[in-house]
Amino acid sequence: MDVAQDTIKQVILSIINISDSLSWWSGERKGQAFNVSIVANNKLQHIVRKVETTMRDIHPVVKKQLFSLSCYDFLWADNMYKQSEEFLIGNPCLAIIHREVKRFLDIEEKIKGYPEVMELGCICLDYSLMKDTLKGLAGSWKSHYATILHQRVKDELHHVVQYRETVWQQLTTPVESLEQLNSILTLLEDLQDMENKIDEVYRPIEVMYEHLR
Repeated sequence: MDVAQDTIKQVILSIINISDSLSWWSGERKGQAFNVSIVANNKLQHIVRKVETTMRDIHPVVKKQLFSLSCYDFLWADNMYKQSEEFLIGNPCLAIIHREVKRFLDIEEKIKGYPEVMELGCICLDYSLMKDTLKGLAGSWKSHYATILHQRVKDELHHVVQYRETVWQQLTTPVESLEQLNSILTLLEDLQDMENKIDEVYRPIEVMYEHLR
């Protein structure tokens, strides 16, 4: 902001100083440099002061707009891999991991909604580079957690399929002892209980795969 203020001031001074090499060619001011008259002009001085005052007044507004994006500082300041490792220590369920993916998706969409350029009085804030950078970082976080979710869903599905194959193998193995028979009967009881829970096992996996498409 200070740079912008100094630049505008320098532009004004440059315009004024253009007349350094020019002078009045007639009248009572003949031979006097235009610059002297321009600098002494009350209207021009009023405009210069007005520009300086406007720049000072707009400073907090510009600062507020810039700091409105500071809520996304964690996207570049935090260690994505370390944070996800700490997140997975608690062995979160699929729904919680998906919630993280959704959170970063929402952040990405919110950043997309920011204007490329914002006009604040005589100042234009170019958000394009900052916006593209933050959007890219949010996309990286989203993809990282989506990869974790995909792997977890894959592991869950593998576990379910492996369990089914183990059960099928046990059920199709010829019974040759009383111990095997008791084991099969226990397994059948477990399967009967599983019938009521089958949706609880498969449905979350199906839902997550739908989200990952």
